[in-house]
Amino acid sequence: MTETQVQYQPQTEPPLSDWLKFLREEVRFEYNISAQRVAWFLTSQTFLISAFVLGYFNSNAIIAKDFFGQIIPMIGIISSLLLRVSIMVAHIRIWQHSRNLQRFHQEGLYDGLDDFLRNIAMLYPRIVPCLLLSTWIVILLTFGYPSPLKDLSPSFLFLVFFLILVVADIFLNKFERNDQLPSRTTT
Repeated sequence: MTETQVQYQPQTEPPLSDWLKFLREEVRFEYNISAQRVAWFLTSQTFLISAFVLGYFNSNAIIAKDFFGQIIPMIGIISSLLLRVSIMVAHIRIWQHSRNLQRFHQEGLYDGLDDFLRNIAMLYPRIVPCLLLSTWIVILLTFGYPSPLKDLSPSFLFLVFFLILVVADIFLNKFERNDQLPSRTTT
């Protein structure tokens, strides 16, 4: 019996069209992940808000008011922060792939027309955690803990915290776009 020999073939770079398809699929994947995370987040927040409203306003016990006024808003704040971090990671990957797609635009293989739409599409998953984080902070300060801010209007508090979070998000956006994570280069 003879043995068949397997010849070793060094790996070569895939054609540019395959690399372009790969990048576009990666961007599409990250957008889908972001959308799924936001959908699940909104669903969970609906249950948390319902539990807060039903528990806090239908209970006369001090312990229940403490639980519903403090613990549930803290869960909402933590989940909002975690979602924001996961969305930020997905957007970092999208910007990395976008930089590579811009190279294809310079070579005439990619039109780049959807860059504006990509920026618009990124607004929703960025703003939703800020909105709900602001809401939970106001709920916590209004119903949870005695604080000097309790005398202020809840809508004013919401606006202040929302603006603070949006400004912080703008700075995070600059970090995401200027990250120095390694990206693939062709030789």
